[in-house]
Amino acid sequence: MACIICGSARWEPVPFDRNAATDAILQRRGLAATYNWRLCMRCGNATPASPPDPGALEEIWQSNRKTPGDQASQWAYRRKIAEIGAQRSWDVFASLHKDAHPGRFLDIACGHGMTVKLFQDRGWQAEGNDIDATMKPFHDELGVSTRIGPVENQNWDEPFDLIQIAYAIYFITDPKAYLGRLRALIRPGGHLAIVIADHLAYTCSGGPGYYHTFIPTADSLQHLLSEAGYKTVLSRKIRDTHFIAATVGESSPPVVDTHAILRSHRSRAMRWRLLGANRARLRALAGKVLGR
Repeated sequence: MACIICGSARWEPVPFDRNAATDAILQRRGLAATYNWRLCMRCGNATPASPPDPGALEEIWQSNRKTPGDQASQWAYRRKIAEIGAQRSWDVFASLHKDAHPGRFLDIACGHGMTVKLFQDRGWQAEGNDIDATMKPFHDELGVSTRIGPVENQNWDEPFDLIQIAYAIYFITDPKAYLGRLRALIRPGGHLAIVIADHLAYTCSGGPGYYHTFIPTADSLQHLLSEAGYKTVLSRKIRDTHFIAATVGESSPPVVDTHAILRSHRSRAMRWRLLGANRARLRALAGKVLGR
């Protein structure tokens, strides 16, 4: 099978997460036997052997929404994380806009809308877009303009100076085609900003799951951007998060060390057990001591 991003047929198997509830859904739909992950040995992006089944994905998302526990504390934690992410996006990406006047900003998969709110408060014409209708009350509470539904179904009167996709690019079924369509929404000289978690860091407890459509690294994402008609102009890492910005334009795909990426995929679980789990326990203990 050819890579959905670069077309190469050279790949190696990589580990992926198994979840009993997800496995039950896949078994019921007759999909369990064909579910596995591989790494493209040309562009370095990991993908499932076949795209996620839409019906199975919907069941998985619905079951996640019904996860038992203290919903209030969960939402408070997610909101805090969203605020931190919003500030980092502003710090990293806003300065790319060189015009004296604030620009137009679109946050795709905007979640709680915190990044939209921050850009709006700084004078930008900011909008958000999300496919999850349960997020709309949060947007209304913040007083930000958002649209619910796929980006492809929206019509904007003007292009944007900055479009962001944060922690969501790996849920898009055909990322190359999707990013290609976004070029028409970016003003000449504008930027596409993508934020991804470092899924191969020893601090990451989980690997690819059924809801992921591909797992990029900073380098393999830049390869994807080149394939989709972009030129990377910024790549920065803050803790376990990569911030990457690109302009519309032709560029040569970067050389990706796929063997190093393969080793990282295959060793991540061991590195989590040896290093990451202990670090997480110490951080949790410190949080309790400090009352956080």
